[in-house]
Amino acid sequence: MADDSVGDDCSRRISRRKMLTVAGTLGGAAPNLGCSGSAYCEPAMAEHIAARDDWDVATLSLSVNMANTGGFPVEEFEARAEPFVNTVAAAHPDKPVACVTLFPYFDDVTESGDGEHAEAYRETLRTVVAKSPHQNLSVVEGPDLLPLTGLSADLLHPGDEGMRAIGEGLSRHLRAVTA
Repeated sequence: MADDSVGDDCSRRISRRKMLTVAGTLGGAAPNLGCSGSAYCEPAMAEHIAARDDWDVATLSLSVNMANTGGFPVEEFEARAEPFVNTVAAAHPDKPVACVTLFPYFDDVTESGDGEHAEAYRETLRTVVAKSPHQNLSVVEGPDLLPLTGLSADLLHPGDEGMRAIGEGLSRHLRAVTA
């Protein structure tokens, strides 16, 4: 399993719990390739994941870093996410690649947030997967995996219980696509 998601020191420990939950349920390894605060769907990262052969399932959580900064319009997210997703999927046509839409975060829940912007990112990722020629791609809805009560105090990162919920939800999805 490869996971491209949140990852500063605290987030890495918590994210590791998510991937260990998934790996333990599915019986696989869990390399975490998360890029703390700097995951912008870079071609080099897609190529790195595509070149690796130490995973059986990839989860691509794309990309709160781009949505959160405000510096990436939805059109640029689409222009980066489409080749990112397709690069990974094309390199491993027999391995499931689950694309996770934005988890709920402060844009969805605060008065000063921009819920429409967050939803546009989610819809864009759904469209990228739907238009892809790769049958090994699937979409996992981030809001279905993480309840608002699972967010940490910053309303951006999942807390311990949120990561547990994400891990359990991802496990269910991945069991279904690998069955």
